[in-house]
Amino acid sequence: MVSLDVDVTVFREGVHGDCSFTYLVGDVDVSGQRLVEITKESLQVGLDQCGPGKPFSGIGNAIENYLKRTEFLPVPSFTGHGIGQYFHGPPDIYPCKNHYPGVMTAGMVFTVEPAVSEGGTDLEILEDGWTAVTRDNSRSAQFEHTILITDDGYEALTI
Repeated sequence: MVSLDVDVTVFREGVHGDCSFTYLVGDVDVSGQRLVEITKESLQVGLDQCGPGKPFSGIGNAIENYLKRTEFLPVPSFTGHGIGQYFHGPPDIYPCKNHYPGVMTAGMVFTVEPAVSEGGTDLEILEDGWTAVTRDNSRSAQFEHTILITDDGYEALTI
């Protein structure tokens, strides 16, 4: 499988935005296609846990419970994060079971960004200081949206 994860960060008028999408390139086997589809679905599973009064930990708990029904694993090293004037701040949004404290309130802006692996979840950062790969060289995928918590749920600010 050849895939490309494009992670775009925008800084405009003093505010950050962040999103990520994994694209399949060329002739991808069924297992690779499934990995990307399950990862995309895990993002939606996490987003379905978002709204005022809901616990941050519910996002990762739901994603991991969903992935347990598949052959894939969440990569806990990559987390969603608060976003706005400050990039990569609290809250931490884990893609796996966790006990992160607090609940969402209307007006909060953060990302949900599960990374999912078909093998191991231990990572290595390559010499460029940016590229992350699994130590066992298993394939992975990632999707991310920036969202705003509204009075009655959430609004995706990225597509």
